[in-house]
Amino acid sequence: MLLFLVSFILIFTSSYFIASIFDTKTEKGLAYIFLIAFAQIILTTEILSLFKLIKEVPFLCFNSLFFISTFFIWKKFKSPKWKLDTKDFFHRLKNTLKLDKSLILLSICWLFYVIISIFFIIALPNITADGKSYHVARCFYYIINQSLAHFECSNIRLIAFPINSEILYIWVLLFTNKLICLGIFSFLGYLLTCFSSYKIIRFLGFSMRKAIWTILIFSSFASVIIISVETETDLIISGLISLSIYLFLESLRTNSHKTIYMASLAYAIATGVKTTALLISPALLILLFLFSLKFSKIKYFIIFLG
Repeated sequence: MLLFLVSFILIFTSSYFIASIFDTKTEKGLAYIFLIAFAQIILTTEILSLFKLIKEVPFLCFNSLFFISTFFIWKKFKSPKWKLDTKDFFHRLKNTLKLDKSLILLSICWLFYVIISIFFIIALPNITADGKSYHVARCFYYIINQSLAHFECSNIRLIAFPINSEILYIWVLLFTNKLICLGIFSFLGYLLTCFSSYKIIRFLGFSMRKAIWTILIFSSFASVIIISVETETDLIISGLISLSIYLFLESLRTNSHKTIYMASLAYAIATGVKTTALLISPALLILLFLFSLKFSKIKYFIIFLG
């Protein structure tokens, strides 16, 4: 468990260095940290798999290499620090709660749900039927073989489906050797969905009150409550795709090429986590194209596709 904490700190610290270079004041910096961390876990696992070195020490060596490299890059850019000013947000939130008292009780219930979810993730091995049959089951094969290469098995589900979210689960199982904490990725996907949905709704001109109501209604769905702490990948995809849409819209508003690159990265990771994310590609591309036309910035759409 100690090695996992070391790896976690190295990954998220190096992600913070890069995110701080891209953004120092807005909420986008937080989204960048998680995106870069996800990308780093995937890239490290893929590279180590090529040499059959999916083991604790090589993984930590790569984490350390990324950390040192990003640290010097961060220093070269004069050590920018990402710091989010939340005064305006909480001031608006306070006024919103005054206008709609029912949101106070619902917000307290939401916080209770978040606390309970974190407890379940840390204390219980929340593995779904799909997780037991192939998502988590084949992670142990990959760890034993120290590679993502195919292996011989009588269960067709273990070898027929493409490698998706297993790369993220391998990172946890490699260091902890336990089935707990695997639900953290679905929960992060849920939080990213809430965050991105809020920002998209606000971007479209709706009030904070309506945005909060939307998030609370979404959070009350039984399916969301159940899978937010399990090994299902639906919320991970939801979080990454909604984040991609938000970052794309933000790039149109701020004329930022860095943001459009991150939007592309979010969608790329989403399709990597589960290839069924490609099913919504036509609708998503049409939506982003229409927004590009509205802002007269077709080149941003082309950059996103690239």
